[in-house]
Amino acid sequence: MKKLLLLPFLFLLAACPKKQAPLLSSDETALPNTTIQDSFHPLCEISKNIIAYVDANKDVFTIIDVEKRFSKKFWEYYRTHQGKGCPVICYGDFNTDGQQDAALIIDYKGVGDRTYPDNTPFLAIFHSYETKVEKPIIIYQLDSYKDHNHSVIYEQPEGIECYIETRKRNEKDIINLILPEKSGFLIYWNEDTYRYRYINVLDEAENTLPLTTLTPEVEADLYQLLKCSHFSWREGYYQIPDYGCWSQVQKLGIANVILIPQTSVFDTHLAWQKNQEKEGFIDSLEEKIATLSIKEIKKHFCAIVFLTNPYYLDYTPYLDSSYNPTYPYYEETFLLTNGKWSKGKTYLITKDTEAKVYEQQEKYIDSLAKKYQPKITK
Repeated sequence: MKKLLLLPFLFLLAACPKKQAPLLSSDETALPNTTIQDSFHPLCEISKNIIAYVDANKDVFTIIDVEKRFSKKFWEYYRTHQGKGCPVICYGDFNTDGQQDAALIIDYKGVGDRTYPDNTPFLAIFHSYETKVEKPIIIYQLDSYKDHNHSVIYEQPEGIECYIETRKRNEKDIINLILPEKSGFLIYWNEDTYRYRYINVLDEAENTLPLTTLTPEVEADLYQLLKCSHFSWREGYYQIPDYGCWSQVQKLGIANVILIPQTSVFDTHLAWQKNQEKEGFIDSLEEKIATLSIKEIKKHFCAIVFLTNPYYLDYTPYLDSSYNPTYPYYEETFLLTNGKWSKGKTYLITKDTEAKVYEQQEKYIDSLAKKYQPKITK
C-alpha cells in the first residue's frame, strides 16, 4: 500500500523520532477521532478519515510534504513566533454546526475546466471530518493574480510563505492565515450566505465596511464602465444586462450600469413606436450606443451606476456568476449628470432587505427617467 507522511523539520522535533503510518485506502474503515501523528503535539495530526479521502482522490488532492515545501527561513520564523504545531493544519468548528472541522493546506489540481498545475497549494476545509469526510470546501481569493491561481496560499520559488492557525472572532472559531512579516487574512463562515469569507486583517481593523471614494481615478474607471459592454433597451432607459462589466470587477467591484436618455435620438418610447413600424429599429439603436464616444454619451444620456465594492465579493467559480456579494454589504450610487460624476445614496443590503432595496432602486431609476422625459424634444 502506498505510504504518505507529513514531516515537520527535525529541529522542531529534536526529541521526537520520525514515525511513518500507512494511508488508509478508500475501502478501509476509519474510526472517528483516529489520527495519524507525526509529532507528539496534538495539532500535528491528520485524521485517518481525511487521509483515506485524499488517497481515494489522489487525482485531485495530494498531501503537502512540509519538509520540502517550506524554506529554512520560514521555519526559523515559525519556530520563533509559533513554537509548536503544524503550519498546514488547524481544527475548529468553522461552520458553526457544532461539529469539528479541519482546515488543511493541500495540493489541489482542480476539476472540470479549471485545472491547476501539480503542486499548487490551496486551503481546503473538511467539514465534520470526525464522522464522514466529503468533498472539502476550497477557499479562493478575490484577486485574480495569475501566479496565485486564485489560491489564498502564497508560494514563492523558495517555498510556501504562510501558515494557518485557529483563532476566535465574535466567540466563534475562524481560520487565521498568516504571512510572516507581511500581513494576515481571516477566513470565517458567513451564516447568511453559507459561504466562507476571506478578508485582509488590516481591512477589518481599519474599515469594517469600506466604501468607494469618488476620486479622479475612480471617475476614469466609471467612464470605462459606460463602454465596457452592450446596452439593452428597457422602458425608460438602457442597461448593461446581468452586471456585465466583469472587466472592471477587480478595480470597482460589480456594477449595475444604466443610461437614461436626455435627447429624442435615444428616447425609449419613440424607439418602441418606431420598432413597431420597422422591426429591428431598437437593435440598430443599441448598436449605435455602442459606437458613441464618452463625450457623445454625456450629451445624450445621464448615467446611474449601482456599485458593490470588491471587499464584499466572494470568488465563486462553482456558481453561475464568478463573483457574488456576501451579506451584509453596501451598494453605492454614482450619477453622471450635466457631464459630471457625483455620489448618490448608499444602500446597506442584508439578506432580509435585499428585495426591498432593489425595489427602491427601480423606483429611483423610473423617477429619473420620468424627470428627463418631458425635456426630450419630440
